[in-house]
Amino acid sequence: MKRFLLKGIVFFVLLLIIAVFLNFRFKHTVHPNDYYRFQYEEIIHRTVNADNVIIGTSHATHGINPEILSETGTSFFNFALNGANPKFYLLWYKNIFKPYYKRPKCVIIAVEWFFFDSKWLSRLYEQDSEYFPQSVFINNYYFGGKEFNKSILINNRYPLLKYLKSPRKLFHYDARPFLISKYKNGYIPYQKTKRRIKEFYPINVNVDESQQKNFEQLIDILKNDGIKIIFINPPAYNTNVERYKNVPIYAYYERLAAKYHIPFINYNLERRSFINSNKLYYSDGGHLNYLGSCEFSKLLMEDFKKILK
Repeated sequence: MKRFLLKGIVFFVLLLIIAVFLNFRFKHTVHPNDYYRFQYEEIIHRTVNADNVIIGTSHATHGINPEILSETGTSFFNFALNGANPKFYLLWYKNIFKPYYKRPKCVIIAVEWFFFDSKWLSRLYEQDSEYFPQSVFINNYYFGGKEFNKSILINNRYPLLKYLKSPRKLFHYDARPFLISKYKNGYIPYQKTKRRIKEFYPINVNVDESQQKNFEQLIDILKNDGIKIIFINPPAYNTNVERYKNVPIYAYYERLAAKYHIPFINYNLERRSFINSNKLYYSDGGHLNYLGSCEFSKLLMEDFKKILK
């Protein structure tokens, strides 16, 4: 019996050592190129401590360069994340951003015609639990009730559980075309080496009404906090403006903007430019490359100056 217990203890200790090693290994191979982590570190440590922030989808993550916008004389940080939807930002703002970051003067929200389609944008708040402060994680897990998926919270809290299904990461494997060397204040270029640029147009999407409610709730909270909001629709590669006219979701944004007195700049319609029809500015039909993001950020900077006036 004693021998059996001893073997069990030795086996458990070996498993523990292997788990600790793998957790350490995953953490130190993935983190150096993990720009999601940088977004959360800015919130917790407030290195830039930006006056204005940007949120939205990957089109904003890789398309808006806050360093260029800061030439307006006020600081910016790009907190947009790939696949992020209104529910993500509602939980992110209430649980992470608002308690830890200073209240921004302005939030630029990059809205899209697919913003309320959960198939297009499926990022969950719980997926980022690895980056949460300990107090936030504990509060979400033990006191969050049904608002949070506890299984996803746990599975994404520790690198071993989070990346075990991607063993290639142990060997520094990262095929994403993101230029980490050019990461700056939340912005990171999306640069494909083999580019296949197709025109990017609105198609029939599923509008999740719960996502619309989450979005309006987020707007209410931001307005109640005294934060100025600007809606923008980032440019995509398209040459036929007619296909962007009469998009129902744009009419919804217009109504919402009118209700809350929010400026709405649509860079695929009223504010189209040379960027929309030049393939040199894109990594694919929807995402600007480094050159395109710089040109668009200059355009956005000028419009931001006008709004401030």
